[in-house]
Amino acid sequence: MTANQVLTQDQVNQYHHQGFVVVQGLLADALLKGAQENMAADHPSAECYFTAPNKFPLYSRTQLSLKRFPFNALEVNRLLIAESILAAAKQLLHSQDIRLNKGEFWAKYAGAIDYDQAFHRDFGNHTLLEPRRDQR
Repeated sequence: MTANQVLTQDQVNQYHHQGFVVVQGLLADALLKGAQENMAADHPSAECYFTAPNKFPLYSRTQLSLKRFPFNALEVNRLLIAESILAAAKQLLHSQDIRLNKGEFWAKYAGAIDYDQAFHRDFGNHTLLEPRRDQR
């Protein structure tokens, strides 16, 4: 790995062959902690929700409780533009031209509604572009 690479070659290979990779420690602890402490600016904390779920009827009516970027807390916004996230995207896509198309923040509370569904990706209002086989 060079100085601006955050993924090992094995991680890059896994992404290109399996479509995903789990990277422990990609986000700095302070960045992650700041976001976790400020998530309630957009969604109630689990403690708050489960103390009085009737105060938050949206979460028991629909799965679609997501908020779109920019979010109410700067600390949560920073997750989407973290240098380590951008570096990983550049490395995986073999491009320095990385642009944020869309950001979403979604709260789900166990038992509030049935979230069971097949693994899938939602593409909303933009077109799916299949990655090139040559990984470029």
